[in-house]
Formats: sequence, structure tokens, C-alpha cells
Amino acid sequence: MSYNALLQTTATYWAVGTPDGFGGVKYATPATLLCRWEDKTETYQDTEGEEFISSAIIYTTTQLLENGWLYRGSSVAANPQDVNDAFRIRRIERTQTPDGSIVIHKNILG
Repeated sequence: MSYNALLQTTATYWAVGTPDGFGGVKYATPATLLCRWEDKTETYQDTEGEEFISSAIIYTTTQLLENGWLYRGSSVAANPQDVNDAFRIRRIERTQTPDGSIVIHKNILG
């Protein structure tokens, strides 16, 4: 079985937003992807050294960006902050399969 066969949960991803000039944030059109979603609470530190408790750990073969947003399921909402249970990616860790053929991204939400 390939690693990609384990990615069976649909998620919606919003890339990092840009200032809209009026004090808000504008996000690009959300994209759907397959992942392995694990509801898990653990203590982590983000890249700025701030400690937080995760709300979920999401494994993807797609490279995402810290401060982007993920939601379990499909959404066409323009702003992830308007979506219940959408969470910001606070930390990303990467590893490879033993043969180096696949990079696995561990996206930690908080």
C-alpha cells in the first residue's frame, strides 16, 4: 500500500492571507486536498517560541504554509475565520519516507 492511500480525509486549505487595506485580511480561493486528520491535543511551540496546545495534527504530501488555515471537509467560504472548526497552521514539521520518495508534512493546528 502506498502512503497516499492513507490520505482519505478531505480538507479545505486557505493560504496565508494578505492585508485588504481596511484592517482585514483577504484570502485566496480555498483549495481542497486529501490528508490524514488526527484530533490530538499536545503542547508545542510555534516558530516565534509561543507555546500552544494543538487542536489537530494533519498529515499531507502537499506542502502548506504556516499561518494558513485548514478545515476538515469542503468549504467555499472566502474567509476561514468565518468557518466553525477551521484552524490556523501554527507549526509544520517535515519528514521523508525511508526510501526518500515522499515528503510528509505534519501540520499542527492551534
